[in-house]
Amino acid sequence: MKTSSIFAVLLSVFTLGSSLAQAQNYVLESSIAVLGTVTTQGTEKTTAGPRGTEIKRLQVVVNPWTNRDILAEMNTRGLLGGSTSGWSLVYLQDATEKGGIYARKTGVVPVAVPADLVTLPTYSAALQTGTETKGSLGTFVGITEIAVAEATVRGLIVRGLATNGVRTLTVTVQGQNYLVDTVSSVMQFAGGGAGTTGTEILKGSIAVGSAKVSTITTLP
Repeated sequence: MKTSSIFAVLLSVFTLGSSLAQAQNYVLESSIAVLGTVTTQGTEKTTAGPRGTEIKRLQVVVNPWTNRDILAEMNTRGLLGGSTSGWSLVYLQDATEKGGIYARKTGVVPVAVPADLVTLPTYSAALQTGTETKGSLGTFVGITEIAVAEATVRGLIVRGLATNGVRTLTVTVQGQNYLVDTVSSVMQFAGGGAGTTGTEILKGSIAVGSAKVSTITTLP
């Protein structure tokens, strides 16, 4: 397992029923949930106090940065056909380990999410606990990992800790079963810098759900 790119889906050498090399391509789909806030400097208000004093009040403004806001920004850029209705964020990856975060809508070709809005976390230092069970049917993984993580949110680098679960999934492609190690992850992040609205402080989480076989058979 590569802690620098844990979302590279690991394909087991052993397959149930057929050679993996002969399998048709398939796409795994995981839900993405971004729950963040953007804190910026607010307006300054000055009022008269008692005995000729002047009181200056400073404040900050906190706005959400979530799936809804990411999709709204994509729509503003003309990527979603004029409406965010029916769109969601997902992580798509095919059997060749290619993929990324996409906006997904039934019956419409998925649209890649621009990297300045949000990216998948990448990982460095990591610690693991759990089990790997090897038997006649293959190797089944049940590992939990705590890792140092980094991602891009609103064009700024954010960092934090992620908790990743690596589990063996049996996928069925054209009636044949295959073992795939799939990853779910929750990254708690914080960061900040010069953003689109001035100095921004970002806090929140990026969650990637467990994978399922998508109705999409190839990436866009």
